[in-house]
Amino acid sequence: MTGHEYTLELLHRNRLQRVEVLRMSRDSFVRLCAHFRANYSLKDSKYVLVEEKMAMFFMMIGHNQRHNRRLRRVFKGAVGALDGTLIHVVVPAKKQDLYRSRGKGDCYQNVLAICDFNMMFTFVVAGWEGVAHDSRILLEAIADPQASFPFPPPDKYYLCDAAYAHTRGFMAPYRNVRYWLGDFRQRRALTNKEKFNHVHAKLRNVIECAFGVLKAHFPILKRMAPFPFVTQRNIEMACFALHDFIRREGLSDEYFT
Repeated sequence: MTGHEYTLELLHRNRLQRVEVLRMSRDSFVRLCAHFRANYSLKDSKYVLVEEKMAMFFMMIGHNQRHNRRLRRVFKGAVGALDGTLIHVVVPAKKQDLYRSRGKGDCYQNVLAICDFNMMFTFVVAGWEGVAHDSRILLEAIADPQASFPFPPPDKYYLCDAAYAHTRGFMAPYRNVRYWLGDFRQRRALTNKEKFNHVHAKLRNVIECAFGVLKAHFPILKRMAPFPFVTQRNIEMACFALHDFIRREGLSDEYFT
């Protein structure tokens, strides 16, 4: 989202995130902005509204973080995020070992997906066994001419976690450095590499949110019915398509909210 869109999201649609980021209620924030407009000549600039300026200020003082201009330039080229997710599958007994991703329990497909920063899925590959490594699925998808893999433009890239290679078109985090968002809850990022990984994780988290909304919408993905395998895969693809339709049409939806 743009800064304007993100500010609107905070003010009108995401109460929990608003409290986390702005540290106050919507009414308090709106009145504060009006107060500065009326009494301190704070004005909209050509590209940034007063509300955006205030939101950036509260992000800084509310989290004891400074905006790192260099990091913002680095991540300007991100056009989406890439990851795999496990979706429940029913397969014959002789194939179950391949679909048990952790060697026991239920069977799952490993589904590769790309989404943009509006939580819209732009590419999906379904049908891989649960034991298949994420990076292998990506390499096979890139090599398959029928898959029509959507490579980003030369100066753009997808954000991905350390399971994937850091190469042209794909930006992975620093290895052997704190990365997951939970790692920074107790202790803020200290080194330059940790700061990079923290920002990377926050941006890449959009695909985790998209997967969460997808599975909340369509519980069959958590417990698939025993249809033929091709039918199960087609159901998954239909769910991804319906997810995008709801998002694209801008329909009121409690799960996206």
